[in-house]
Amino acid sequence: MFKDFERPTERKASSLGSGFIIRENGTVITNNHVIENADEIEIEMIDGTLLQAEVFGRDEKTDIALLKVATEIPLPFVKFGNAASARAGDWVLA
Repeated sequence: MFKDFERPTERKASSLGSGFIIRENGTVITNNHVIENADEIEIEMIDGTLLQAEVFGRDEKTDIALLKVATEIPLPFVKFGNAASARAGDWVLA
C-alpha cells in the first residue's frame, strides 16, 4: 500500500538574523537564538562581502551571542553609548 521512499540523511537549513560589529577586530554581537544550533556561521556585509565567523561567547538567558570574524583589515563598527550620559530625545537601539 505505501511505497518505500528514501529519506535524506542530511538536512541543510539556513537562518537569517542581524547583528552589529562592535570592535574593528571583527567582534560581532547578535542574538543567541540565531546561532545556537549552527554548524557554520557566515556574515554578509552590506557591500556583499562574506565573512566566516566563530562563536566567541553566548548567553541563553539574555539571548546574546558574540561572534569573532577572521579578518586582517579593520572593520567599521558601532560604539556603545553611556546610559549615564543619555538624554531625552537621544537616538537609541535596544
